Amino acid sequence: MKNDFVFTQTKEVIMTMDKTVTITTEKLETVDALGRKTLCDYRQSENFNFHNNDFNVGRAA
Repeated sequence: MKNDFVFTQTKEVIMTMDKTVTITTEKLETVDALGRKTLCDYRQSENFNFHNNDFNVGRAA
C-alpha cells in the first residue's frame, strides 16, 4: 500500500531590543488511504542572535 507524505515547516521570529530569536519547526507525517496522519519525524531548532546596543547615546561630537 502506498502512503503519501506531508512535510510542514514553520518559522517564528521574535525580535527585542537585545536579541532576535528564530524558531524553526519541521514535521513529517504519512497519510494513509483513509486520510489518517501518522507522525514520522519532528524537529525544532532555535537560533539566538544578540545585538550590541552600545550606541554611546549622549556623547557630543
